[in-house]
Amino acid sequence: MASLLWRWRMSRWWQWGWSAAGCIIVALNVVRGMTATQAGPWLDSLLILVFFTVMSWRFLAPSMVIAPVPLAPLTFLGAVGVAGHGLWSGLSLSEAFSSGQAWSAAVTATLAIVAAIAAPFTGVPTPMTGTLVFPVREGRWLVAAGQGRIFNHHWGAPDQREALDLVRLRWTGRSRRGLGRQPQDFPAFGTELVAPCTGIVVHAQDGLADGVLDLTNVAGNHVIIDNGHELIELDHLRQSTVVVRTGDRVSAGDRIGEVGNSGNSAEPHLHIQASRNGQPLRLRFTDVTGRLGQGRIIVISRHRRQRTPRAG
Repeated sequence: MASLLWRWRMSRWWQWGWSAAGCIIVALNVVRGMTATQAGPWLDSLLILVFFTVMSWRFLAPSMVIAPVPLAPLTFLGAVGVAGHGLWSGLSLSEAFSSGQAWSAAVTATLAIVAAIAAPFTGVPTPMTGTLVFPVREGRWLVAAGQGRIFNHHWGAPDQREALDLVRLRWTGRSRRGLGRQPQDFPAFGTELVAPCTGIVVHAQDGLADGVLDLTNVAGNHVIIDNGHELIELDHLRQSTVVVRTGDRVSAGDRIGEVGNSGNSAEPHLHIQASRNGQPLRLRFTDVTGRLGQGRIIVISRHRRQRTPRAG
């Protein structure tokens, strides 16, 4: 246990260090690009900013945010500013490429764009669930981890390969208030969760504390529902909010608890996954269309009409 905890802390320090390094690189290239007088350094900086814009938008790397606003819009604005400087100064793309200085950045940016487009399709052929109800009723939700194997930390666990991690966003585009670290600083914490399908609760657990890393009970407080075709699991629920018990029958849209931060959870979020006979299934919902790849933002209206899902 001590070894696992140490590795978790080291991974957190690594994430913070990588995020800080990425932000510094972005800032330096904005300055470099805005002050460039030659085409080569200008285009090199511009393409590096394009790379970081794509990575922070699609893969949330090196970091989703740099306080107090999301990183992707910052890098995008930086890239627009650098592009405008080049156009205003009359810097030539052909001259920049003829110098050879921008080719490596061009290749890197192109690979990032290709990866962003291809990411949701890089998994393995996986059956889908029957249509489900999206398990929250309001808010803007970001898919922090989802379909495909690129930058998807679920991929190493075969039963979680199609799982989704969902965080709720504030109006600023961030998943937390300021630099707060308490569960209440995250808008996801306490959001009502509803059953995504009609079925029988085959397992329900409550009583685990929020905000306390638990590498023994990694799912934290959770609910598993059997709808007769697949098992739907919702993890990291808020302590003392699970209102169903093992053996209960629920209907799609029934309240089952609240989003929390229990178990092995870095911040309040919902982890949802589905399986059939031990095999993972790709999730699909009646009220959310399209692929649910990493970086996708889902907007749920408070007054939307719940639709009863069909059987799988």
